[in-house]
Amino acid sequence: MLIRPEVARTWLKAALPLVIDLYWLRTINAVGDNDSREKQRALYDYARLITDLDPRFREVYWFVAVSLPWRLRDRSWVHIDLSNDLLRRGLAQYPNDLKMNLLLGYNLITYDKAYVEAARVFQHTATLPRAPPFAGLIATRLYSQGGSPELGIEAARAMRDSAEDEATRAEFEARIADLEIEQLLQKIDAAIGVYKEKFGDYPTTFEELVKSGLWKGPTTDPLGGRLNIGYDHRSHAQSQPRRLELYRADKDE
Repeated sequence: MLIRPEVARTWLKAALPLVIDLYWLRTINAVGDNDSREKQRALYDYARLITDLDPRFREVYWFVAVSLPWRLRDRSWVHIDLSNDLLRRGLAQYPNDLKMNLLLGYNLITYDKAYVEAARVFQHTATLPRAPPFAGLIATRLYSQGGSPELGIEAARAMRDSAEDEATRAEFEARIADLEIEQLLQKIDAAIGVYKEKFGDYPTTFEELVKSGLWKGPTTDPLGGRLNIGYDHRSHAQSQPRRLELYRADKDE
């Protein structure tokens, strides 16, 4: 049974460190006994009690957050919102905690498909000591996948300008070019969608889209490469072998 935080502070003030440690031990043991959705949910209550009593108990936030997601038989997940809540509470105390930033970014990508929010998390993560070198590049790719390549361009320029070595600057310079291509391709994709609504089928070639009058923009990519429409009914650029995304969001399970 959980006690209420205000009760613990009032009646058990002298023994508060002991109370916190006892509930922390119960939480650790409960992780090994999480054989049901309900028991998994109880971990959050333990974590909230402990962190309400001691908001600076750093380990509780990430340890319980990573343990909370529970997969149902239909392959959907529950308790992701609770996991995110704990991580955000932890980051309010420790905004530069590398582990909690990475875990929140992972949740936002994997479970919530909140790509732009995840991009902001990874963009911040890239500025932290010992941040993995891929954090900044993932941030720009996530902006693109979230339909905001312009934010990716802005982020890539900022990271290029703050880079301390030429190789990193060149890497982000190349990413800016990729994002500019992706920005164009997403606009063409929107025109392809309008074409489908108007004519009942997709255009088979880029030239067909142009001839319809629904695309009046550039007819080559920003690097001068040829534009085309692929078998997936999306636009592609000769200068970019693959679209700038982590994966096709509509193919996720």
